[in-house]
Amino acid sequence: MKRSKDPLTLRTLQQRFDSEENALAWLEQVRWPEGPVCPACGSINRASRITTRPGQFTCLECKRRFSVTAGTPMHKTHLPLATWIIAAYLIATSSKGLSSLKLSQILGLQYRTTWHLAHRIRAMMDDMPDLMRGIVELDETYMGGRPRKGNEPASPAPIPLFEEPAPPPPPKKSKKRTKVGRGTGKPMAFTMVERGGKARLIPVLSHGTADFWPLVSDQVHLSAVIATDDLPAYISIGRLYAGHIKVNHSSGEFARDDERTGLRAHVNSAESIHSIFKRAVIGVWHWISGKHMCRYLREIEFRWNHRTFFEDRIATMFGSAAGPLPLKGLFA
Repeated sequence: MKRSKDPLTLRTLQQRFDSEENALAWLEQVRWPEGPVCPACGSINRASRITTRPGQFTCLECKRRFSVTAGTPMHKTHLPLATWIIAAYLIATSSKGLSSLKLSQILGLQYRTTWHLAHRIRAMMDDMPDLMRGIVELDETYMGGRPRKGNEPASPAPIPLFEEPAPPPPPKKSKKRTKVGRGTGKPMAFTMVERGGKARLIPVLSHGTADFWPLVSDQVHLSAVIATDDLPAYISIGRLYAGHIKVNHSSGEFARDDERTGLRAHVNSAESIHSIFKRAVIGVWHWISGKHMCRYLREIEFRWNHRTFFEDRIATMFGSAAGPLPLKGLFA
């Protein structure tokens, strides 16, 4: 989407995409800036437009038909493209996300439809950043909200054969404290954020070096200086990079000036992202499962990475290379 002096508001968005033809023309420009690309053979700008079917083409190389939504999460959608654009705008511009229930009330759609729509929009938010350099903060946290209660049927009380004296009241049980930290059973998120730059959030199984190292090696350049807390898993990773500065959270230390490098040691950027995610879980989603956690992380990551490029958020989403996400794939 081209940048303009006027702020991108919901009103201007509705005026710009007041028809399906305008939405199709914009989507073609965002997806194919050099001309239509055939998803079957990959030929560029070698397609003939089908005049009777807006947004559909015939490839002149392999003779196959394809549409502007082919190979994307919008594949075979029955919703107008304007609805997709407005829903993506609402999710991408909200500070802590938007629940599927609220989205259904705004768009006038069924909850099942907006739940599927929201997950497909999150799939389009997969924005793979370049290798991180400079100071890169690494941190992990547990996500997911409070565990759900089970629906166990209560056993019926026995019918007494004769009247008995009432038993004394049982002693009051102390409330069981919810376990926090490691061992909670909640899904874990691993965060890598370039200080002053982009971030990457990935779900992991445990807080060990074997789980962290493949992710760090794929995202962080070896010339970077990593900043971590005192988790032992980061010690061996830090030896492979240009520098390693850390703070000791267990002793109440959260920021300090590293004497050896002269750099400021902290993981405040990563913890800021964790705070945003946890506020979204508490205030918007209330609970998320480990199965869909990856897409929720993509949403938080996308808003962080594009926090200074407000007008480019929508175009970046619809120009992504994300593939189809059928409803049965979310339930399987």
